[in-house]
Amino acid sequence: MDEEDREEFAKIMVAMAENFNADLSRPGLRLRYESLKQFSVEQIKAAALKVMATRKYSGMPPVAELIEAIPGTQALAVEDKAEIEASKIIEHLNKYGTSKWPDLSDPVTKHLMFNRWPYMLWAASVTTSETVWWRKEFKETYMSYRVKSSVTELIDAPDEVKQLVSDIGGY
Repeated sequence: MDEEDREEFAKIMVAMAENFNADLSRPGLRLRYESLKQFSVEQIKAAALKVMATRKYSGMPPVAELIEAIPGTQALAVEDKAEIEASKIIEHLNKYGTSKWPDLSDPVTKHLMFNRWPYMLWAASVTTSETVWWRKEFKETYMSYRVKSSVTELIDAPDEVKQLVSDIGGY
Protein backbone atom coordinates (compact mmCIF):
# COMPACT_ATOMS: atom_id res chain seq x y z
CA MET A 1 0.00 0.00 0.00
CA ASP A 2 1.23 3.48 -0.77
CA GLU A 3 1.03 6.47 1.62
CA GLU A 4 -2.47 7.44 0.46
CA ASP A 5 -3.69 3.87 1.04
CA ARG A 6 -2.11 3.83 4.50
CA GLU A 7 -4.01 6.99 5.40
CA GLU A 8 -7.26 5.49 4.10
CA PHE A 9 -6.53 2.32 6.07
CA ALA A 10 -6.04 4.36 9.25
CA LYS A 11 -9.35 6.19 8.63
CA ILE A 12 -11.16 2.85 8.21
CA MET A 13 -9.70 1.50 11.46
CA VAL A 14 -10.54 4.71 13.37
CA ALA A 15 -14.11 4.55 12.05
CA MET A 16 -14.38 0.93 13.18
CA ALA A 17 -13.02 1.81 16.61
CA GLU A 18 -15.62 4.58 16.91
CA ASN A 19 -18.37 2.22 15.78
CA PHE A 20 -17.43 -0.38 18.38
CA ASN A 21 -16.67 2.18 21.09
CA ALA A 22 -13.09 0.93 21.30
CA ASP A 23 -9.68 2.52 21.68
CA LEU A 24 -7.13 2.08 18.92
CA SER A 25 -3.47 2.47 19.86
CA ARG A 26 -0.68 3.33 17.47
CA PRO A 27 1.00 -0.10 17.92
CA GLY A 28 -2.41 -1.76 17.47
CA LEU A 29 -2.97 0.16 14.26
CA ARG A 30 0.49 -0.84 12.98
CA LEU A 31 -0.17 -4.47 13.82
CA ARG A 32 -3.51 -4.39 11.99
CA TYR A 33 -1.82 -2.75 9.01
CA GLU A 34 0.90 -5.41 8.88
CA SER A 35 -1.70 -8.17 9.17
CA LEU A 36 -3.92 -6.75 6.42
CA LYS A 37 -1.47 -5.15 3.98
CA GLN A 38 -1.77 -8.13 1.64
CA PHE A 39 -5.29 -6.93 0.83
CA SER A 40 -6.34 -3.81 -1.07
CA VAL A 41 -7.85 -0.83 0.72
CA GLU A 42 -11.09 -1.50 -1.16
CA GLN A 43 -11.21 -5.08 0.16
CA ILE A 44 -10.49 -3.89 3.71
CA LYS A 45 -13.13 -1.16 3.49
CA ALA A 46 -15.75 -3.60 2.18
CA ALA A 47 -14.90 -6.05 4.96
CA ALA A 48 -15.08 -3.29 7.59
CA LEU A 49 -18.49 -2.18 6.33
CA LYS A 50 -19.73 -5.77 6.35
CA VAL A 51 -18.46 -6.41 9.89
CA MET A 52 -19.86 -3.11 11.20
CA ALA A 53 -23.25 -3.89 9.65
CA THR A 54 -23.49 -7.46 10.94
CA ARG A 55 -21.51 -7.68 14.20
CA LYS A 56 -23.71 -7.36 17.25
CA TYR A 57 -21.25 -7.35 20.12
CA SER A 58 -19.04 -4.54 21.26
CA GLY A 59 -15.29 -4.42 21.10
CA MET A 60 -13.05 -3.95 18.12
CA PRO A 61 -13.22 -7.02 15.88
CA PRO A 62 -10.00 -8.99 15.58
CA VAL A 63 -8.08 -9.01 12.30
CA ALA A 64 -9.17 -12.61 11.63
CA GLU A 65 -12.79 -11.49 11.54
CA LEU A 66 -11.96 -8.83 8.96
CA ILE A 67 -10.08 -11.34 6.83
CA GLU A 68 -13.03 -13.73 6.99
CA ALA A 69 -15.27 -10.90 5.76
CA ILE A 70 -13.19 -10.40 2.60
CA PRO A 71 -14.95 -12.37 -0.13
CA GLY A 72 -12.97 -15.19 -1.69
CA THR A 73 -9.93 -14.79 0.51
CA GLN A 74 -8.54 -16.62 3.46
CA ALA A 75 -5.36 -16.04 5.36
CA LEU A 76 -2.70 -18.41 4.12
CA ALA A 77 -1.44 -21.02 6.50
CA VAL A 78 2.28 -20.71 7.18
CA GLU A 79 2.88 -24.00 5.37
CA ASP A 80 1.05 -22.71 2.28
CA LYS A 81 3.05 -19.48 2.37
CA ALA A 82 6.28 -21.46 2.70
CA GLU A 83 5.34 -23.54 -0.35
CA ILE A 84 4.54 -20.43 -2.38
CA GLU A 85 7.82 -18.77 -1.44
CA ALA A 86 9.86 -21.91 -2.23
CA SER A 87 8.12 -22.15 -5.60
CA LYS A 88 8.91 -18.50 -6.38
CA ILE A 89 12.60 -19.04 -5.64
CA ILE A 90 12.83 -22.22 -7.73
CA GLU A 91 10.88 -20.65 -10.59
CA HIS A 92 13.21 -17.65 -10.50
CA LEU A 93 16.24 -19.94 -10.43
CA ASN A 94 14.98 -21.85 -13.48
CA LYS A 95 14.24 -18.64 -15.38
CA TYR A 96 17.16 -16.38 -14.44
CA GLY A 97 19.76 -18.48 -12.64
CA THR A 98 22.37 -16.17 -11.12
CA SER A 99 21.80 -13.32 -13.58
CA LYS A 100 19.12 -11.60 -11.51
CA TRP A 101 18.10 -11.34 -7.84
CA PRO A 102 14.71 -12.84 -7.00
CA ASP A 103 11.82 -10.91 -5.47
CA LEU A 104 12.56 -10.99 -1.77
CA SER A 105 9.61 -8.93 -0.54
CA ASP A 106 8.64 -11.59 2.00
CA PRO A 107 10.77 -10.86 5.11
CA VAL A 108 11.30 -14.51 6.02
CA THR A 109 12.32 -15.45 2.48
CA LYS A 110 14.64 -12.46 2.37
CA HIS A 111 16.27 -13.51 5.63
CA LEU A 112 16.71 -17.10 4.47
CA MET A 113 18.03 -16.20 1.01
CA PHE A 114 20.57 -13.77 2.47
CA ASN A 115 21.65 -15.78 5.51
CA ARG A 116 20.85 -19.49 5.23
CA TRP A 117 21.15 -19.88 1.46
CA PRO A 118 22.82 -16.74 0.05
CA TYR A 119 20.97 -16.67 -3.26
CA MET A 120 23.83 -16.10 -5.69
CA LEU A 121 26.06 -18.77 -4.11
CA TRP A 122 23.17 -21.18 -3.75
CA ALA A 123 21.90 -20.62 -7.31
CA ALA A 124 25.37 -21.17 -8.74
CA SER A 125 25.80 -24.54 -7.05
CA VAL A 126 22.37 -26.17 -6.67
CA THR A 127 21.40 -28.85 -9.18
CA THR A 128 17.91 -29.49 -10.49
CA SER A 129 17.70 -32.79 -8.61
CA GLU A 130 18.67 -31.06 -5.36
CA THR A 131 15.81 -28.56 -5.58
CA VAL A 132 13.32 -31.23 -4.46
CA TRP A 133 15.18 -31.64 -1.16
CA TRP A 134 15.92 -27.93 -0.92
CA ARG A 135 12.19 -27.17 -1.23
CA LYS A 136 11.46 -29.45 1.72
CA GLU A 137 14.24 -27.95 3.83
CA PHE A 138 13.25 -24.40 2.87
CA LYS A 139 9.64 -25.02 3.92
CA GLU A 140 10.65 -26.50 7.27
CA THR A 141 13.08 -23.65 7.94
CA TYR A 142 10.56 -21.04 6.78
CA MET A 143 7.85 -22.39 9.10
CA SER A 144 10.27 -22.62 12.02
CA TYR A 145 11.60 -19.12 11.44
CA ARG A 146 8.09 -17.70 10.93
CA VAL A 147 6.96 -19.00 14.32
CA LYS A 148 10.11 -17.67 15.99
CA SER A 149 10.02 -14.27 14.29
CA SER A 150 6.32 -13.66 14.82
CA VAL A 151 6.99 -13.04 18.50
CA THR A 152 9.45 -10.22 17.86
CA GLU A 153 7.53 -8.76 14.88
CA LEU A 154 4.60 -7.93 17.14
CA ILE A 155 6.74 -5.79 19.42
CA ASP A 156 6.92 -2.08 18.68
CA ALA A 157 10.52 -1.52 19.77
CA PRO A 158 13.98 -0.78 18.38
CA ASP A 159 15.78 -3.66 16.66
CA GLU A 160 18.22 -3.99 19.57
CA VAL A 161 15.35 -4.64 21.99
CA LYS A 162 13.75 -7.11 19.58
CA GLN A 163 17.05 -8.99 19.42
CA LEU A 164 17.20 -9.19 23.21
CA VAL A 165 13.59 -10.38 23.39
CA SER A 166 14.19 -13.00 20.71
CA ASP A 167 16.70 -14.70 23.04
CA ILE A 168 14.17 -15.04 25.87
CA GLY A 169 12.33 -18.31 26.37
CA GLY A 170 14.37 -20.35 23.93
CA TYR A 171 13.47 -18.26 20.89
